[in-house]
Amino acid sequence: MIIQDKDMQREVRTECFGGQGNVEFKFLIPPEKLKGEAKMFNVLTFEPGASLGLHDHTDNFELYYILEGTAHVDDNGTPVDVGPGDLIYTADGAKHSITATGDKPMKMIATVIFENKGE
Repeated sequence: MIIQDKDMQREVRTECFGGQGNVEFKFLIPPEKLKGEAKMFNVLTFEPGASLGLHDHTDNFELYYILEGTAHVDDNGTPVDVGPGDLIYTADGAKHSITATGDKPMKMIATVIFENKGE
């Protein structure tokens, strides 16, 4: 299967998880094609200053891979500045938030994978 960029679903979400501003979600793979193993595999593009608010991951884990721009992350209470090539991993009930910094959009791959499916 090939999914061309022009065919990928996009939606803009505002104030995600109580965050600020607009974030564009580009669905690299439609959720129904993830076969119940993952929640999403998306590219997220943040306007400067936009954020995803603090949220936890208990029954799933999330990976953020920064492609472009810079961001500030609350990594379970630890503040960290990140940029291209950095990866954020959140699991086991840990919490995180992310805010785009700088004057250009920040772009990342976000993947949420379900845990404990066989238990």
